[in-house]
Amino acid sequence: MAFALTDFTHAFAQSISKDSLKSALDTKLSDKQRVDILNALAYKYYDFNDSIALKYAEEALQLSLNIEHPSGLQYAYTLCGVGYFTFGEYQRALDAFSKSDSLSKKGLREYTLYNLMLMGRILADIGELYAADSIFQRGFAMLEESKGGSYAAGIYKGYAHLKMYQWQNEEALRSIQKAEKLRSNESEGEKIDLYLIYAKVYVNLGDIEQATINVNKLCELINNQEDQFHTGMCYYLNALIHFKQNKFQLALSESFKVLELTKVYDYHLLRVQVYTLIGEIYGQLSDYKLASDFIYKALSITEKDGLKPMTAALYNDLAWIYKDQSNFQLALEYTDRAQLIHEAMSDQRGVASCHNVRGLIFLLQNKIKESIEEHSKALVIRQRINHPTGIAASLYNMGLSYETLGMLDKALELQLEALAIDKTIGDKLSLGISYNGLAALYLKLGKLADAEKALAQVNILANETGSRLLLKNFYTNYADYSDAKGDHKTASIFRKKQQVLSDSLYSESNSMKLAEMQALYQVERKEQEIELLSKERALQVNALALQEARLRNQTFIISVGVVAILFAAGFIFFIVRTNKKLIKAKVDLAELNEELMAQSEELRESNESLVELNNKLLEQREEIQAQSEELRESNDALLKLNEALHEKQEEVLTQAEELREANETISNINVTLEQKVEERTHQLKQAYVELDTFFYRSSHDFRRPITTFMGLAEVAGITVKDTKAIELFDKVRETAESLDKMIRKLQSISDVGAQELVLKEVLLKEMIDNILIGFQEELARKNIKVHKQFSNIRSFDSYPALINVILGNIVENAIHFASPVNPFVKILVEDYTDKLVISIQDNGQGIPEDYHGRIFDMYFRASVSSKGNGLGLYIVKKAVEKLNANISFITRNNDGTTFSVELPILH
Repeated sequence: MAFALTDFTHAFAQSISKDSLKSALDTKLSDKQRVDILNALAYKYYDFNDSIALKYAEEALQLSLNIEHPSGLQYAYTLCGVGYFTFGEYQRALDAFSKSDSLSKKGLREYTLYNLMLMGRILADIGELYAADSIFQRGFAMLEESKGGSYAAGIYKGYAHLKMYQWQNEEALRSIQKAEKLRSNESEGEKIDLYLIYAKVYVNLGDIEQATINVNKLCELINNQEDQFHTGMCYYLNALIHFKQNKFQLALSESFKVLELTKVYDYHLLRVQVYTLIGEIYGQLSDYKLASDFIYKALSITEKDGLKPMTAALYNDLAWIYKDQSNFQLALEYTDRAQLIHEAMSDQRGVASCHNVRGLIFLLQNKIKESIEEHSKALVIRQRINHPTGIAASLYNMGLSYETLGMLDKALELQLEALAIDKTIGDKLSLGISYNGLAALYLKLGKLADAEKALAQVNILANETGSRLLLKNFYTNYADYSDAKGDHKTASIFRKKQQVLSDSLYSESNSMKLAEMQALYQVERKEQEIELLSKERALQVNALALQEARLRNQTFIISVGVVAILFAAGFIFFIVRTNKKLIKAKVDLAELNEELMAQSEELRESNESLVELNNKLLEQREEIQAQSEELRESNDALLKLNEALHEKQEEVLTQAEELREANETISNINVTLEQKVEERTHQLKQAYVELDTFFYRSSHDFRRPITTFMGLAEVAGITVKDTKAIELFDKVRETAESLDKMIRKLQSISDVGAQELVLKEVLLKEMIDNILIGFQEELARKNIKVHKQFSNIRSFDSYPALINVILGNIVENAIHFASPVNPFVKILVEDYTDKLVISIQDNGQGIPEDYHGRIFDMYFRASVSSKGNGLGLYIVKKAVEKLNANISFITRNNDGTTFSVELPILH
């Protein structure tokens, strides 16, 4: 990875191209040379394709474990650790760096320094801040012993990364300046990583101008290079700077470039950062659904990988989103989660942020005392750690609390104090927000001259920053100021300007809808690609296992053959040895006969004994001849066995060749088939995205004139006095409302069919209450009584959007078909271990038996008198299927209908 490997120059890797290194692997090499080339290839591929790089590093590691090559083994462990770090496998990365570190006495000292830098970086990312500091202190001690060295810059850079986590940005800046001084003799191209860290530090310090200068240098140097890591960071930092300047469309454009890049370069931390940034952008645009979607996607990575600092920050982001949606219970819950992590890491800045968010939540709940207490806690911490931006924010927020209490002088004192700090920081956007708030407060105090001066500053800062949101708020406050002066004409002009700018922002928001869908589509496709990659790795493992099984079978056959051959050789050796004994016995017998003949005279007296001895010799000869015959037959059988074994070996080799050819054929077929499937899947997905985009935009375009019709009808009902005209406008309003209901149901079909579903906590009681509030007017008009039978329903995780669609349509159906005499709707919720059963009953005319099988069909209406559009129960059925739930109904003629939905509880 480039943030690290640019420090770790390896002469062999830098001097030879990737193609030359790969070609060298095909030549005759020693094991040591092969390890060095594999390590060099891994080094070359980092920053371009980490998957390929890790493959080469692991291959180098396996080979170097079997030979005596300490420096090669140490380097391989280090490079494997870099790959594991990239893919979020932090414990494996730490283990690899530790093993490399343990080889320092046999390997190279500079590898140890590099390992310490990366170990400290990982420990900081997972929230082990004290352990990270200890690692860096060890690195500094080694630098002192060696009187510096070319790897000192890496230690200082890693230490700067830790200090940014601890929000000690001035200390981080000093550390990176030391690193730059140590590398003063290097060319500009070798300082890419320094510009990257400088940019991050200056963003934290609020110095956007310096941050932009360093990002521009970074982007210029990596232009047209195969450096995917720094290219992604260039896009991300540009997006971050645009976001800080409220240039949301530019920020989204750069963010989408990062998403496109992650198709090739899958770096977990970069994906987390860009998902978080996109979520924060949509949060600023008040598109809370998209904001929470991206924050949850980032959270799914950080929680899995154990990135505690980022997880805590994401919890805080979710708390902010839920706060803006007035879901204070969830907002407080996520704030508490974030604070627990920050306190465990002794992260005082994070703890202060939690107090700040909690204070704003209490302010919105009108708990002013609690709000001031929380902001006071945040202020004390921020003053202790010298966090100027945070101090100004706490003072400003406390001022809002006192303003709510009507203590305007106290509020003014705090806001002026916050403004003084913002001036020293130099963040023009924050300064503009402070002046705007101050102007509004001056207007409440009746200090028009001071308000005019503050508004003049806002106007200057809005033009300098190009922030249209700041300009919009300026127009609003200036209109109020003009009204306070009695200049209503000027007030009207500025309100029109504010309206035009609001419409422009609204149009811009609409123009970004396609980009939003593109972003979600890219994210979904990325997740699918990751899943496919996992499956491909599993297939590779299975293929390797199959290959090993074939090798084991072949080894077994060869082993059997070898054993048979050894047995045959032993048998032949036995025969040869026996023959030698027979020959020797024959020689001895001949000598004995000669001796007997020479002594025949002497042995005449023992003639009988000699005859007996001769008989025995004859028997032995017969036995030897019989054994010789058996040995000959055994030799013949052994020859036949060898021939059969040879034929079997040839047959096995033939089968192996046929199997290899068959595997190649199957593999080619699979590749072709996968290409066709991928191509058709891509076409289907593209068609789905285009259709969904068309439907989404068309439905919104239809709803705007319909909403206008309904508004005009309401206005006419108030202003027009002619009875017939009022009746006509009522008809127009009823028709528009009917069309609006139709469009909303069509939108529900699109929502139910959407591939992106967000798993969230379902608060069923609140959901049912909100649905009934939506039908409150119709319930009152028809005098329908609602009976609810549930109290403490447990919360559970599911898909709230789908459940809301199901219950809303069934309740609407029950209201529509309720009896005109004593009408009622009953809602019963039964809580079981693994499911919730929701029953909704009306006392209407019931459903005729002939229609039972068709009520869930699209556009089916059981009665010509029905005013519905035949979509409600169809949408319900689709949503139930999406949830893997069950729906049933019981109906009696003139005695009403009960629909029951069984919702599974997800664990």
